[in-house]
Amino acid sequence: MAPPVPDSDLEPFVYHMSPWHCRVIAEGAEMLQLKPEHAQTIHDLYPAKHMESVELFEKLIEKLPCYGIFALNGELASWMVQSYYGAMISMQTKPEYRRKGYGLILAKYLTKLVKQRGYKPFVVILPENEASKGLYAKLGFEKYFDSVRAILRPNELLNNGDSEETEDN
Repeated sequence: MAPPVPDSDLEPFVYHMSPWHCRVIAEGAEMLQLKPEHAQTIHDLYPAKHMESVELFEKLIEKLPCYGIFALNGELASWMVQSYYGAMISMQTKPEYRRKGYGLILAKYLTKLVKQRGYKPFVVILPENEASKGLYAKLGFEKYFDSVRAILRPNELLNNGDSEETEDN
C-alpha cells in the first residue's frame, strides 16, 4: 500500500500506476485518464467555452495528459486538461462534488506530469476566480503577469454592422 499524499490534510489515497493510466482511489472516487467522449461535458461547463470548441478538447484529450476524477458510479466529477507548452486548463469540479479536494489532487498530479514532460507548468486564471487563485497559491504558483485573450475573426465587422461587404466576400 502506498503512503498518504505528503503535506496533505486530505484522506489518505492509494496509488496504482500502469503504463496507460493512473488511478488514485479516494473515498468514493478514482482518477483516470480522460477520453474524447468527455470533451462535451468539459466544454459545457468551461467558463470560456465561447472561445474554445469541443473539438479542441477532444484533440487535447487524445494527445496530452488529461485526467478526471470519477465517482464510483462512473460520473465525471472533476477534471483538468493539459494544453500545449505546459498550460493546464479547464480545471473544473461539478458543484455537487466540490470541497472534497479533487481540484488539489488533479492540480498536483498534472503539475508533476507537465514538469516530467519538460515544460514549466502554468495556468491562466480569470480575475474573479478566487477559488483557483487560492488553490494554485497552495501549490506554490505565483502571479507572473496579466494577460488578455482575444478572438480574431477577420470576417466579422468591427464598426457596428456597417459594411459594404457581401456574403460572397
